[in-house]
Amino acid sequence: MNTIIKPAILAIVILGFALPTYAQKEVMFDQYIEAPLAINPAYTGIQEHFNLNILLRRRWFSIPEAPVSPTLYADGTIAHGKVGLGFMALNDQMSPFSTTGFYGSTSYIFAFGMGWKFSVGVQGGVNILPVYGQGFTGRKKLGSFGAGVWLQNQQYYLGISKPELLRADFGTSNANWNYQLPLYLTTGGKIGLNSDFVLTPNLTAILSQDVKNEIHVGAKLWYKKWVGAGAYFRTGAINRFHFVAEVPIGNNVRVGYAYDTRTVESRYTIVGVGLSGMHELLFRFIPNPSGFNYY
Repeated sequence: MNTIIKPAILAIVILGFALPTYAQKEVMFDQYIEAPLAINPAYTGIQEHFNLNILLRRRWFSIPEAPVSPTLYADGTIAHGKVGLGFMALNDQMSPFSTTGFYGSTSYIFAFGMGWKFSVGVQGGVNILPVYGQGFTGRKKLGSFGAGVWLQNQQYYLGISKPELLRADFGTSNANWNYQLPLYLTTGGKIGLNSDFVLTPNLTAILSQDVKNEIHVGAKLWYKKWVGAGAYFRTGAINRFHFVAEVPIGNNVRVGYAYDTRTVESRYTIVGVGLSGMHELLFRFIPNPSGFNYY
């Protein structure tokens, strides 16, 4: 059942502290396992029902005042499921990037026989980035634009995307930093092992000119749609494991927890400080689900 998006999403973002880098919204890119919309705007509306998702990224749970990096995204469809509309907001307080961003996405979805759907999507928005240099301290507002395609049916999916297409520079005359422009190739699907267990494997390649290319591989195992748990290995500039577990609460709410043994922040941390693991809390709200969303 298609759900019409009602225009009522408000995000309030608090600015954080930062150090200069040549990245911008890598924290959001790193969350694609739980939020495919973060790397591919063609995913917008592909599940047909309206989704509201909140991800809270935090390093320390034992410190009450420790910073939290929230990411909010929502998507759904209009025009009888042919057009997807989405929204994302990011407030990175955990890494040197300290990006604040707002992005809107849209897609056009073509339905074929045998349950196949093909989607073409674009995303645009603004990144608010820190800039520190001799004689200047402040923030810059820079445009963001990405595009992608997505193909899926009930068993398989394939996505190709560039979440950032604009070659933008930010910095000072003494130090210059650039957007990264990674290309994402992702594929996976759903394998019914028996009447109780469903496995959802994923393979993602990230190609970039600025940093070492990455390969991510792993899977999530669902038991009777009651609980899902997964593990992924990510190799590249930062080798690490990603673990995640989710539990549906009724038909409309899912909560989860994810842990990364190392994070993208590790690449930029000052020597002696270090960021090892990162915790993440997941909250999903689907008011009128059209079916169970395995991916």
